[in-house]
Amino acid sequence: MYRDKIALKKKLIEIKENDYKPTEDINYLGLTEYLLNNIGDTDPELRDDLIYRVFAHWIIRGVYSADEKKEILYKVLNEEYLFYKIGEIGTDSVFRRTFSVLLPPLLVGTHVEDSYLSAEDIQLVKDKLIEYNKKEKDLRGFVANKGWAHSVAHTSDGFDELAKCNTMNKFDLMDILDAIHYKMFTNEYLYYNGEDERMAVAIISILKRKLISGGELKKWIDRFIDINNTGDYSVDHIVVSNAKNLLRSLYFRLKQEEGLDDYFDKVKITLENNKLQ
Repeated sequence: MYRDKIALKKKLIEIKENDYKPTEDINYLGLTEYLLNNIGDTDPELRDDLIYRVFAHWIIRGVYSADEKKEILYKVLNEEYLFYKIGEIGTDSVFRRTFSVLLPPLLVGTHVEDSYLSAEDIQLVKDKLIEYNKKEKDLRGFVANKGWAHSVAHTSDGFDELAKCNTMNKFDLMDILDAIHYKMFTNEYLYYNGEDERMAVAIISILKRKLISGGELKKWIDRFIDINNTGDYSVDHIVVSNAKNLLRSLYFRLKQEEGLDDYFDKVKITLENNKLQ
């Protein structure tokens, strides 16, 4: 159908200019295969501005049936997409993984409205995202000439949508909080592309469920404070900075929310006591 990326790009630009509506001459399922095959292309316009946005509009606007959305979901959670060459650092394979991880939030987001996924489907998404969160080693945000990789921010979008699902119980939400702690409590990479803000959004969605007590949140926060310094300033500084940035972002998010005062107080006390040096 599309001989090369130039032809694919031309068709997607046409769709974009038509307000992302698939015209009668488009086999949208056939085109979807091309979108998936090129989801990690290093051309940021093709990958981010066209492929992702076509997926977003088609998923949200109901172009795909429930069964078609489930098929896409299960496909991107496998070894050829979410776990494609997992463990590599600094290579272009990251784009295929990080743009695959953007589709589950869209698909789970529409589930919140029409409940087309089973509890088992939602549990699978949670398990796969947590597994991916642990295994992803390429933490780059913006990559020169190739655009956003942003694995941590993209994963947080998935955690955010999962937290809104009523089948996610307290233990599931604690699993997600633990996954966030694992990724933010790193001395390998200083996050500076807004990752802390995206994680804070996910945490707010978790707290709004009111299944986590203020005391349990405090225990979670205290895990950021309990830092075993290595003595290497450059390494220790990364851990402390990532922890402080996340808690600050959470503080300002909570300050804007109503009904979460107990959680706000826990974060405020931690920051005011300046326990993170």
